[in-house]
Amino acid sequence: MKLKIGVIGCGNMGAALIGGLVQTKVTARSIIAWDSNAKRRQALARSLKIRLAQSNPEVVEASQVILLAV
Repeated sequence: MKLKIGVIGCGNMGAALIGGLVQTKVTARSIIAWDSNAKRRQALARSLKIRLAQSNPEVVEASQVILLAV
């Protein structure tokens, strides 16, 4: 079973957490993230190939584990 991980907050801490997860056995497609800064979340999605949510509730709905990096 693949663990679905959601990240709310894609600033320095959130980006570091996501980057670390992607370097392990967690696939980028199993991570969904959201940040209030659209440019930041788009840049992170482009660089790490993660999925983006349109809102915090979407992250919660799509995830089994939520990481808060706010």
